[in-house]
Amino acid sequence: LIALTSTSPDALRAYLAGLHAVRRGKCCTPSEARQHFERALSLDSMFALAGLSLMGIAPGRMPELEGRSRRDASWRLRDELSVADRALLDAYIGAKYPQYPTRAEFIQAAQRATWAAPHRLEAWRVAGASFFRFGPMIGYPAWEARASEALQHALALDSTDALTLKQLIRLAAVTGDRAEVQ
Repeated sequence: LIALTSTSPDALRAYLAGLHAVRRGKCCTPSEARQHFERALSLDSMFALAGLSLMGIAPGRMPELEGRSRRDASWRLRDELSVADRALLDAYIGAKYPQYPTRAEFIQAAQRATWAAPHRLEAWRVAGASFFRFGPMIGYPAWEARASEALQHALALDSTDALTLKQLIRLAAVTGDRAEVQ
């Protein structure tokens, strides 16, 4: 556990508060969870899981220079992560970072994350988000069904996960499923 987390109790508490904010929707704006993960990293700059979690919620919500800095830090700490967590990092920022992945590579990385960590909500959420975001752009067959399937799997792991619920509502709205939106 020590090898995968932090030796700083305060950093660990901030990290767990960030996970709670993401999962439960309790004050769950990405910026609140982001603040907790950033605090964990400020207390322990080698806290790889905090960096990974920050990438999972915030890469598109950070100014580019700050986002680049956080992606660089997460990539630098990747060897501290488990195989499953490295697969998640690849799904968030690409397996060949700093080279930007293609849309198809994002989808492939997200699928690999579900294979590496089938028990992890984050893997299924990022897979659903990747199918939803990139599937229609590249003409991925049945992207709607794949996105829905992945997000439903995430929801089965935690029926209260606010980010998954938000993605499911967005997917239903885009596909015109009024009943599901309601």
